[in-house]
Formats: sequence, structure tokens, C-alpha cells
Amino acid sequence: MYDALNTDVPVQAPVITNTSADENKLPGSHKIKRGETLAEIADKFGVEVQDLKDWNNLHGNKAVVGKKLWLNDAHESLAGSSPKSEAKFITYKVKPGDTLGAIAEKFDDTVERIRALNGLKKGALQPGMKLKISRG
Repeated sequence: MYDALNTDVPVQAPVITNTSADENKLPGSHKIKRGETLAEIADKFGVEVQDLKDWNNLHGNKAVVGKKLWLNDAHESLAGSSPKSEAKFITYKVKPGDTLGAIAEKFDDTVERIRALNGLKKGALQPGMKLKISRG
């Protein structure tokens, strides 16, 4: 190992491959079961609650039993919207000391638009809070 670190000969890292391409694919949708919350569903599928709300046009945090939830925005591209690689929003996790003004400046957005996108009536932010930020 010492020789590999101290020579000019490039060392190639091992390549790890999946045996099954479908093994890590997420389903496109999920039917809400009794007792599930949006947070649990988001955690289960590795997405943000705010993204679930966006993809499904949800305004609250209530998970309605039996409702079909989209787990990505692929269904939007089928309907003529932009694909995921050109997402219109990002999710930002609030850090201690953050202000709406500083966040707006960081992302070249406005305080008013961030408030509107996130349903914020006041400017009070809590560390850990996740905000939807417009990309342009």
C-alpha cells in the first residue's frame, strides 16, 4: 500500500457492480397504508417530505389512507413537465443562525417567494426546518 501512495503509477480503484439493475430501483408510487405518515414514507423511500408534497400537490402534512403518492416527479415529465434533472426547486435545511434574508440572498431568491413556497406567515426559522427554494 505504501508503494502505491508514493509512486507516479496510477492505481485503479476496484469497480463495484450491482448484480441486478432493478435491485435498487424505487417504485414510482406508493399507496398510503393505515398509520403511515408522510415523514415515515419519505424516510422509507429516501426522499424529502417537502418533495412528496410538491410531487403530489399536497398542502398539508396529512397522509390519507388509500391515496396513491408519487415518489418522484417522473409522472410530471409524462404529462409534459420538465424532467427531474431540471427540477424547479431544491430543498434547503435551515442551520442555526440562518435568516430568510440570508437564505434568499444565498440562492438569488426573494424572502417573499420563499415564504409563499413554504407557507410561512412569519420569518421565524428553526434549525433543521426544511425549506423549498426556487431554482430560478
